[in-house]
Amino acid sequence: MKPARHLVLAEYSDGPMIFRYADNWEFAGDTWHENIPDALAQIEYEYGVSKLEWRDLSEDEATALMTQGKRQ
Repeated sequence: MKPARHLVLAEYSDGPMIFRYADNWEFAGDTWHENIPDALAQIEYEYGVSKLEWRDLSEDEATALMTQGKRQ
């Protein structure tokens, strides 16, 4: 898999997921977490950052972003 360049943190009823995507939005892995603080700690551990620029997206907007690499 290519290295992750974009992260999508999605909240689900059974816990958040971190979805990773390469530069061209090609899928680059995912992980499930018990809660948001654990997911954010994982991001800090993996990427060495504690504060990222986050944007809230609707489900439709997130789906469009995450599938754009598949349309190329």
